[in-house]
Amino acid sequence: MAKYPSKGHSLWNETSKTVKRSYPSLSKDMTIDVAIIGAGIAGLTLAYLLKQRGKNVAVFEKYAIGDGVTGFTTAKVTSQHGLIYSELADSFSKETARLYGEANETAIQTIESIIKKEKIECDWRRDDNYDAYFIAVFCRGGGQVSQSSDVSYFEISSGAGAAR
Repeated sequence: MAKYPSKGHSLWNETSKTVKRSYPSLSKDMTIDVAIIGAGIAGLTLAYLLKQRGKNVAVFEKYAIGDGVTGFTTAKVTSQHGLIYSELADSFSKETARLYGEANETAIQTIESIIKKEKIECDWRRDDNYDAYFIAVFCRGGGQVSQSSDVSYFEISSGAGAAR
C-alpha cells in the first residue's frame, strides 16, 4: 500500500525556482485605481483584465506569487465542481446554478484567450474530464466503479446517481 506524506507538497512551488516569485515591499505611497490582495491565478487574472481596461492596479501578496491556493492546485481549470450545481439549485435556484456554470465556462475561455494573445508558453490544452466527474460522483454516492478494457472512461454502477 502506498504511503502518502502527512503534509501536502506542491509540484509548482517546488519546481518553479527560476520564476520570479517575490518583489520588493512597498517603499512609498502610491495612487492606484484598484488594490488586489493575493497574487494567485484569480488575483493576477483580475489585475491583467483591469490593466487591459486602463486601470492603475497594484497587487499585494503576503508570501510568494502563486504560493497559496494556486500553488497547491492540480493546474486543472474546470467548470466541473463535483455536485455543487445540484447544491446551488437546491439552496438557491436552477438559474443560480446555471449562472455559476456559465461564469466558470467564461473564466476558462478568458484564460485560454489570454494564453493565446500573450503567447504564454505553457501546457494549456482542452481535455475531456469524464473520469474525474464520474469518480467524484462515485465517491459521494457509494456506487461501484470498474474500468472497461475497451473504453477509456469509467462506468458507474447503480447507487452512484443518488449521491448527496
